[in-house]
Amino acid sequence: MVYVDRSKCVVLPNGYMIGQVSFFHENMYRSPSMTLRRPDGTVLVRELRAVEFFVDPQTPLGVIMVFDGGSMKMPGQEIMFALLGDEALTGGWYRHRTQDRADKHIIHTDLSYLMVSLRRSRPRSTVSCGTPWFDWGE
Repeated sequence: MVYVDRSKCVVLPNGYMIGQVSFFHENMYRSPSMTLRRPDGTVLVRELRAVEFFVDPQTPLGVIMVFDGGSMKMPGQEIMFALLGDEALTGGWYRHRTQDRADKHIIHTDLSYLMVSLRRSRPRSTVSCGTPWFDWGE
């Protein structure tokens, strides 16, 4: 059951996906490396850990996910509900940061936590994304 679960990716609101780098890892006692994939399943960033979310000043209730090597925009309601729970329902995460023009930062997290949070809040949001059996460093 664990291995079947490792083959699944969580789909972000903008169509990109978060998944594990491979089924089997060098150190099975350490948390697995995560990867960010394009909507077609190709790997965008390997072994990505930390991500930050900022308010998108150009899109109402939009967020910008910033990661090492890039950023992407997406609707913020689902992501913020998964990460912040009921606090996100009031829209405070957006309203407070648009009033104070200097502070657009919402939360700093990692892909593992984001993936688990999205799976918990949207159980049917997983798809098969071609996770390889082993990580060959490609």
